[in-house]
Amino acid sequence: MTKGLPVIDTTKDLSALFIRQVEVSPDAVALEDGDVTYTYAQLDAEVDALAGRLRGYGVGRNIQAGVLLPRCAHYVIACLAILRAGGAFLALELAYPPELLSDVIEDAKPMVIITHSSEKVKVVKKVPVICVDQPPSEPNGNAKDPGPLPADDDLDR
Repeated sequence: MTKGLPVIDTTKDLSALFIRQVEVSPDAVALEDGDVTYTYAQLDAEVDALAGRLRGYGVGRNIQAGVLLPRCAHYVIACLAILRAGGAFLALELAYPPELLSDVIEDAKPMVIITHSSEKVKVVKKVPVICVDQPPSEPNGNAKDPGPLPADDDLDR
């Protein structure tokens, strides 16, 4: 074993590991995206707020939420928020041709899709959308109580 390297508890999910890191080093830099820097505490607050919005849409165990964003801070926040809400994230590529994107969304049936307002037109009309660059206009859920945690066999079809 290499001295000084932290040991990661592999029995915990990513969301629990992230929360533990927030507790250990809230003021440390967690994420940098261009000119924007988030400490663990700031990132946690963003994740918590979005997780609450997701819970308001019913995202939880066995529920997918789509992420249609470029690789940026919002992408990381969206993925962590979906996990905190207890759901599973569905990565949707901005480069997908419209027909393919529509087919993937129709097949996967995500409860909601997280995107930027400029990309909203790419989403099938019947799927609710959360635009990360706009203030919330939907009811908030409770991000602190995600309900039952996901199990290994969730989303099996």
